Amino acid sequence: MKNAVAFFFVVVAVMTVFVSVGCPAEKDVDIETDEIETVVKPTSSFELIGPSPEDIVSKTLPQHPAWAVEEGLEKVRITISFAIDTDGKVQPTMVVMQSSGNSDWDKAVQDALRKWEFTEAEELRKGKITFWFVLQ
Repeated sequence: MKNAVAFFFVVVAVMTVFVSVGCPAEKDVDIETDEIETVVKPTSSFELIGPSPEDIVSKTLPQHPAWAVEEGLEKVRITISFAIDTDGKVQPTMVVMQSSGNSDWDKAVQDALRKWEFTEAEELRKGKITFWFVLQ
C-alpha cells in the first residue's frame, strides 16, 4: 500500500511539472510530411461455395500485387468457377466470373488456386471462390 501511495505522489508531481512548465508534446514541432511513412498492410480473404472449407487439405492464398498496393487499389474482388478431380486436385480449366480488371492479377489468382488441394472424393466436384483484396 505504501508503494502505491508513493507512486501516486510521484505521478502527481510529474504531472504538476508538465502543467507548470509545459509538456514537451505541446510544443510546436516542425515535421516534414515527406518523412512520415504510412504502413499499408495488404490482406486477402476468400469465400468458398461448393466444397466445404473442411475439405481443404492445403491452400496458397493469392497475394495483393505490389503495383496494386502502390496504386492504392483495394476492395478488389475476383471470383473464379473451378472443378476438383477425384484426387482432390484443382483442374486447370477455370472461369473468371468476376475480374479484377487486370488479366495478370486474375491469372495470378488462378495460379494460386491451382496449388490448392482438397480431400479425395468419388466424383468430380465444382466450386466457386471469391477472393477479396483489401488494404489496411
